[in-house]
Amino acid sequence: MRVLVTGGTGFVGSHTVAALARAGHDVRLLVRDPARVAPAFAPHGIDAPEAVRGDVTDRASVEAALQGCDAVVHAASIYSLDNRRAREVRETNRTGTRNVLEAATAAQLDPVVHVSSYIALVPGRGPASASSPVTGTIGPYAASKAESERFARQLQERGLPVVTVLPGSVWGPDDPYFGESHQIASNFLRGRMRLVNRGGSFPLVDVRDVAEATARAVQPGRGPRGYLLAGQLTSSVELATLLIRLTGHRIRYATLPDTLVRGSAPVVDLGQRISPWRLPLNGETMRFVTQPHREMDHAAAVADLGFAMRPLEDTLTDTVRSLLRAGHITSAQAGKLAD
Repeated sequence: MRVLVTGGTGFVGSHTVAALARAGHDVRLLVRDPARVAPAFAPHGIDAPEAVRGDVTDRASVEAALQGCDAVVHAASIYSLDNRRAREVRETNRTGTRNVLEAATAAQLDPVVHVSSYIALVPGRGPASASSPVTGTIGPYAASKAESERFARQLQERGLPVVTVLPGSVWGPDDPYFGESHQIASNFLRGRMRLVNRGGSFPLVDVRDVAEATARAVQPGRGPRGYLLAGQLTSSVELATLLIRLTGHRIRYATLPDTLVRGSAPVVDLGQRISPWRLPLNGETMRFVTQPHREMDHAAAVADLGFAMRPLEDTLTDTVRSLLRAGHITSAQAGKLAD
């Protein structure tokens, strides 16, 4: 199949393009900056796909890029938890999703795969699945993904072949944009993150596992459906402990009660709005990692897409080594993983 991928030079997008290419699909990219294409795919060992210049917020460029394609994977969004970009995040993510999904369904592409996010379901109660109620109230990024998820579900209710995949917190190697998870790992290993919440849990998933499952979702004739790809539940303390063990790098940190961390989130948000520098933590992350334990229901993704989660140790090992290759941490900070 010929598949248009939006956001194909991003973290999830570039790994998904590589998975689609391995599966034999012909991939076309819609990109704002063609100069980013070759560097994004150099780590994947594949030739740079065909790329057309455009923007998901420009309906005409989306429609032009869809010409001649059989399916689309919409992975483009601004993934930033920096509240100084709140308006940009919300407008871009909402408008981009509407443009791509409306244009693709109008052109009768099948399937139309929308890369959503588990954060659209936060906060929530009971086991989480792809059909859990949409909330997305913990911050601007969550709100933008919630709006996009609601729109995708509206199209699904009309019987259109829209497929949603909802990853959790995505980690792993080779993030072309040095995104949120890479920044968290880098800040911790560099000693810039000395406070960690004691409890809470959040799902962490490897970008390669998300990409493989998303590529397998590109199957025509199966109608609307949704898949949770949230990953393994972990806590901030477990994450910190594992990074220390893997690197052998001694990092001192203190733990704080979840109630105090959540209560401090508005103060951190205010500090970020007035600070000219990006702070090591932000209010949206603080609300996300202090969520109560909630089971993840991956049954549909396992049955239909063969979704499998590699060990967390492997994901973090490759994340740290990728940070070292990119120059975001030193060999001393990577410790044993620098060998």
